[in-house]
Amino acid sequence: DELGAYGFASLLQGRPRPREGGMFKWAWWQLIDDVPKVGPMVRYWDLAGTEPKGKGHDPDYSAGTLACRMPDLRTAIVDVARFRKSIAARDAELEVLAKADLAAYRGRIRWWIETEAGIAGQERTATLVRRLQALGMPVSTEHPTGKKIHRAEPLASKAEAGNVVLCPGPWRDPFRAEAADFPNGAHDDQIDSAAGADSKLAAPAPQVGFTSVSM
Repeated sequence: DELGAYGFASLLQGRPRPREGGMFKWAWWQLIDDVPKVGPMVRYWDLAGTEPKGKGHDPDYSAGTLACRMPDLRTAIVDVARFRKSIAARDAELEVLAKADLAAYRGRIRWWIETEAGIAGQERTATLVRRLQALGMPVSTEHPTGKKIHRAEPLASKAEAGNVVLCPGPWRDPFRAEAADFPNGAHDDQIDSAAGADSKLAAPAPQVGFTSVSM
């Protein structure tokens, strides 16, 4: 059974929070039992490139939210992939996940990746995009602007209105726990990637599945 918000934070993270959550209330998320069979899909990545190096070292995660626009225009969060690895190991993991997404959702899905800062970061992103496109994954990139809390506001508004549903998976409680802590928690990678995915689903069709682009 899934833990409640307070129980998850207390038992698994060792830091209890207010039961209802902050910017995102725990009860706002609508839970469903399967994955929508139709509709464009996006997996949006907020990337990091550091693995934990010992006790007390708590680097950012790479987080990729897979989301779908349902026929009734609600946003369904289908999966959240999250891990902490070196850049080389991260990129290898992304290739594995891209193959899995293509096997399950080819023709419906596009990946979006936030570009890394600086010339070296942009070159790494471009190399990664070429590797993913060689697998057949449509990929776009962007450099997000503005504060993360502002970028998350549309997702919070939709969740409050009951217009964001969460599909089954072991990622669901960790995601809701991070959301309940946002924007004051230790990590915000899942919320940043979920907000990015939702923004692409709300944009014109070329920003989601069904088309291919080149970088």
